[in-house]
Amino acid sequence: MTQGKRQLLLRALIIVAICFILGAVAVGSPGSRPPALSSLHWPWSPRVQVPGIDFPHDQDGDGIDDLNDIVLGARAEVERAPRYRSAYYQGGYPPENEGVCTDLIWRALRDAGYDLKALVDEDISRNVSVYPRVEGSPDPNIDFRRVQNLSVFFQRHADILTIEIIPGDVENLSQWQPGDIVVWDRPYAHIAIIYRPSTLYPPQRRPSPPGV
Repeated sequence: MTQGKRQLLLRALIIVAICFILGAVAVGSPGSRPPALSSLHWPWSPRVQVPGIDFPHDQDGDGIDDLNDIVLGARAEVERAPRYRSAYYQGGYPPENEGVCTDLIWRALRDAGYDLKALVDEDISRNVSVYPRVEGSPDPNIDFRRVQNLSVFFQRHADILTIEIIPGDVENLSQWQPGDIVVWDRPYAHIAIIYRPSTLYPPQRRPSPPGV
């Protein structure tokens, strides 16, 4: 995979069909960073070591590269355990103790130094016709918290990676990295962040989380 196409310096997977189910974020020890190598095991395949990738950019200058920053921010959100509530908020942002799947995304990116709301709002204002969920009337109070809008945004501004999992194939599994963003299309309309490859499960083992 090439590094040059990462226009937002983050990697995104856009899944256009519910081919499999991934956990939003796996919890771990507070403050730790994902290991360079993660072990992935499937019942019907041999255990393999999946190498991590080097990602040299550090948007917020905190000494942690963007992918690891996104992972740590997402895990911090899970550890805060916000109450699930899908609502409309003046100004766009829900209280820190409330949220849905899309709130995990912008909060994780915020912790890495990215203002996802500003980026999405600007792209919608300039290209409203490519965002069908907006229906021609942008609303900064909610647009950045809709899965369909984030799907369009990441397809336009981030790498689209594989939607295939091949058990035991290190080259294939290496394309699933901590910090990657995964989008499920309708009717599930869900978005999540991979914590580490060892959190992957076969489709039948995890229910579909609610979307926005």
